[in-house]
Amino acid sequence: MAVAKQPDGTTADEPGESASESCWLTAIRDELDQLGQHYAQVPPSDAAKLRLIFADVERAIHRGVPQADSHRALQQQGFTFTVERFRTTVLRLRRELLDRSEWTDP
Repeated sequence: MAVAKQPDGTTADEPGESASESCWLTAIRDELDQLGQHYAQVPPSDAAKLRLIFADVERAIHRGVPQADSHRALQQQGFTFTVERFRTTVLRLRRELLDRSEWTDP
């Protein structure tokens, strides 16, 4: 970051910041960076993993695969949620897509 000289004679890391704002922003940025590094090491939740393959799950359901069979296949691949949690998550992901107007019938 470049140091900028302020009209009042103070310096800041970015234009428009006082020295105290700069310290505060640096502390916040450091804290968020540490959180990001921590969460990068945390395995994704089942819901997050399901979101990544949701189009494939919907396609299978549309082709007639029962949700219970889809759930069983996902469990064999390491998913840990119950069939009821799977169904609830599918419904929630569908609502999210509808809210964003991105859901299309596979």
